[in-house]
Amino acid sequence: MEGEGTSKNNAFHGRIKERILSKIAEYLTSKGYIVYRNAIVRGEGVKHRFDLVAKQSPIPGSNINLGIIVVENNVNTDLVEKLLGWIDEIHSIKIILIPLSRVDREAQHLAQKYGIDIVSPVSVLSQIKAGEEELLEAGHGIEVYYVEPKLSVEQVAELFCHKLKPSIFRTTKYSLSKIALIYYPLIEQQVE
Repeated sequence: MEGEGTSKNNAFHGRIKERILSKIAEYLTSKGYIVYRNAIVRGEGVKHRFDLVAKQSPIPGSNINLGIIVVENNVNTDLVEKLLGWIDEIHSIKIILIPLSRVDREAQHLAQKYGIDIVSPVSVLSQIKAGEEELLEAGHGIEVYYVEPKLSVEQVAELFCHKLKPSIFRTTKYSLSKIALIYYPLIEQQVE
């Protein structure tokens, strides 16, 4: 009996995971991303698997790379610490976790500190027929997290000014006229 319930739960998580990934892939493709499912990214001698990798070059010479992992089990500090090693090896990819179960508070703080986004699947599922009802029937608690860009406008301006300090070798003066922070949120959600 116990094994049967576990296999039903695994099958349920598998269906939800597939729906989430297909919806995200569809959304990112519509925004101009090139999307790869079950992608392997080569690190320093190690290969890392993402459920979905999305790439885009909105401005020549710049790239946006997103690595998405749907986590079927609880997100704990062990998982986040493992992903911190990935960041050191493949720092050009923004890692985004979509938990189907609970997120430990310590794991949430650690992920936030090191720039790993944890995003709720609720709004993706709300676009899928009966998605939320299935989650509620299964009794899963979903927490919502805010996805924040890595740099603020103030930080960009400060970096710019720091890099272009006047010197005796630099004759041209530079001034900052416009800043565009590019960050595509994966999920929009209204909380009442």
